[in-house]
Amino acid sequence: MLSVPAAVTGSFYPAGMKPADYLKFYSTKLQTGEIYNTFYRTPSVSTVTGWYEKTPPDFVFAATHPGNVLLLFLVLYRSP
Repeated sequence: MLSVPAAVTGSFYPAGMKPADYLKFYSTKLQTGEIYNTFYRTPSVSTVTGWYEKTPPDFVFAATHPGNVLLLFLVLYRSP
């Protein structure tokens, strides 16, 4: 299920839309979506399959990864 701040419900997503329909609607308006839960764990095959089935073939998922944060930390706070 797509996690959405309450402030966006009714402004971007139509009022009354079920959260289960958010991703499908989102993918009709935008071509890319960032997946945050991959920062904490790998999603199940059934979850990824569900995302795939709700989006068009050219939709791009950008997955976050803990290594990205570590790399940023090392670049910003490296020793002189």
